[in-house]
Amino acid sequence: MASEYDSSDNEDVVFDEEIPDPVMDIERIQLSLGALFEKNSEGKPRLFDSSVDRVGEMDILRYRIPLRQRYGANNWSLPDKQLLVDSVFKRMPIQGITVSQQSSWRDVEDGASRLTVLQNYYNDGFVYKNKKFSDLDRTFQNRFEQYVVSIDVVTGTADDIDELFQRLNRCKPLQDADRYKSMERISPLVDAALKLMTEPHWEKKFWNTHTFSDTNRKCLPDVCGLVATLAFGANYTSTSSARLQEVLRKPMPLNFTELASDFCKYYYRIKRRVEETDNIVRKQMLWHKISKQCGLILQDYIDQTSPMSLKEKEDMWVEIMTIARSVEHFFYNKQTLFASLPKGVRQNALKSDLQKKLERIRKFYDKEKREDFCMVEGIEWQ
Repeated sequence: MASEYDSSDNEDVVFDEEIPDPVMDIERIQLSLGALFEKNSEGKPRLFDSSVDRVGEMDILRYRIPLRQRYGANNWSLPDKQLLVDSVFKRMPIQGITVSQQSSWRDVEDGASRLTVLQNYYNDGFVYKNKKFSDLDRTFQNRFEQYVVSIDVVTGTADDIDELFQRLNRCKPLQDADRYKSMERISPLVDAALKLMTEPHWEKKFWNTHTFSDTNRKCLPDVCGLVATLAFGANYTSTSSARLQEVLRKPMPLNFTELASDFCKYYYRIKRRVEETDNIVRKQMLWHKISKQCGLILQDYIDQTSPMSLKEKEDMWVEIMTIARSVEHFFYNKQTLFASLPKGVRQNALKSDLQKKLERIRKFYDKEKREDFCMVEGIEWQ
């Protein structure tokens, strides 16, 4: 007889056979929005302020948004914000808030975006029914301020709190960049990626990390993919947190800093030599993308089975990327270099697919056989 619980969508979740012991204490409290958003005599929030940075000034507040959290409210449309406010005025449930007890404050683990939107409205950040909050009759202001939210205050170890955050966001559209950022305290790989971006040999504009911040983390998956490949091998040339799951908590090699520095110097040499040519059709080369040439060059760089020396590999990539820079559809867009390969191979960044593309590049680089090879494979490049 089939179980009522269908685990087909949760194949990556592994449970022990024994029922686990409790790992957290939970206290449920209720707080009105008026009390949560209350201001002192200077007009500053007393308990919670979503508008300030998550360090410094926020440290004195009772409730704060932790660094691992997303600034999810930034992506809310005005109608969605107004709908949340509408729910408050209609006394409809808006879902509870979960916070973790720290030393002298509480981190909002779930519900930060909702609180941010509601506080933004409370501070006249947008209109509802064509009116700002301060324009409402006092009766309506009271109704908003008296709305009560349920807050679950949990107490546990740092690892348990991190696990709680992952579970609370498991079924939500949490992006890889957010997942990596949320694990900075518990993942040696993510910690190494964040430190790598501060190293003297790291060229921020080259890797497109010059705008990296708590609110702009989109570059982080590519850096994590780079770190994973150098540290753990070709199976981990990926930006996907799911693909890197098994190495996210592994200790980093003791010589990782040296490994990263050596690769960066090698990669920079290729780029500088490519840019010496004047024939430019394509300016945006996407050097920082693991899904583009970075992943392929990485795979080739760490491949110990190749008969080519590192200098020969460098020369090969200089020629390939010089052509890519001067022939629009050679490496990008239509990707005529990979013309006869299946669409999935051309688009995917799995090790097997990268190896097939790498094999194609090596064959193309053989100048004695290039003409016949291009004719057979339908490669246009001149």
